[in-house]
Amino acid sequence: MPIVHIEMMERRSTETKRRMVAAVTHALSNSLNAPPESVRIVIQELQPDHYAVGGVTAAEQPLADRAAQLQGGGLAEPMHPVESSGRG
Repeated sequence: MPIVHIEMMERRSTETKRRMVAAVTHALSNSLNAPPESVRIVIQELQPDHYAVGGVTAAEQPLADRAAQLQGGGLAEPMHPVESSGRG
């Protein structure tokens, strides 16, 4: 059973989250050949004060800047990047 954890900024509407859940379920079901009812999705909404890029919290950034970063991928970066083990 596929389990997906999604971290995103809060304040999205319930309808938006429902559309995202349907799209992610569809994509996983199709790509993994898994029944849609086996797909599990966990959504964690981040408060703007609890996420920062370049030393500045999302709450400190003007809303227009946050929207531009979301579109450009700036706020979509993983919160805990995977570090290389040094083995190659």
